[in-house]
Amino acid sequence: MKLTSSTTKLSELKEDVWYFIKGGFGQSSEFTGVKIKSNWIYIKFIGGEFEKQFTMTFEYSQRSLNAIWQYNSQEDYDHPIDMDIGTLEWVNDIADIPFAICMDLGYSNKYVIEISDPTTKLADLSEGKWYLVEASTSIINGVTGIKREGNWIFVKYIGGVLEKHFKNKFEYPLQSLNGLTHYYFQDKYEHMLINTDGLNWAKDIATIFFAMCKDDNFNQKHTFVLET
Repeated sequence: MKLTSSTTKLSELKEDVWYFIKGGFGQSSEFTGVKIKSNWIYIKFIGGEFEKQFTMTFEYSQRSLNAIWQYNSQEDYDHPIDMDIGTLEWVNDIADIPFAICMDLGYSNKYVIEISDPTTKLADLSEGKWYLVEASTSIINGVTGIKREGNWIFVKYIGGVLEKHFKNKFEYPLQSLNGLTHYYFQDKYEHMLINTDGLNWAKDIATIFFAMCKDDNFNQKHTFVLET
């Protein structure tokens, strides 16, 4: 792992590339990873007391930082919000606040998001709970939410160029996935295993269902747009 100077400005980071520095005083990780994607800052805690990497993201905006500061000190964020001023060290210093928000199950917010391990299997998901992973490069959102309820997979697209969340669901049985792959590949689907398919699979295949939902000329019964 190559370490970057903690004084590096956010404006100097390449889009969607991880940069790593030593962990900050407020966390128990050995290293902190930071990357910029659209107007979101991603943070990853590695090593130390973290047996598994922990990843989260927050929107880099006045409204987001106000919400973060209100959680921590009941006041708005009154410092400049400028990537030519903010540094990796600044991200490291404030990272303990969005981490506390992620850990606070009783607190609801929309500006700080915990990113789930994308290798998590669908069979291991708790029914009715949203799991959030980074979006595929082929879609226009920043984060994809996945939820399993019975034979249905729910998908939520968050951030990126989407002004509002877009939600749809698709049926998991084979006839649904055959319809999907016939639409996209003109072939049958041959790989349906809930014990091997994971969040990454659901995220990637959801891009096809997204296209189907947007295709006014395609008539089908296994995927539905949900109210946004």
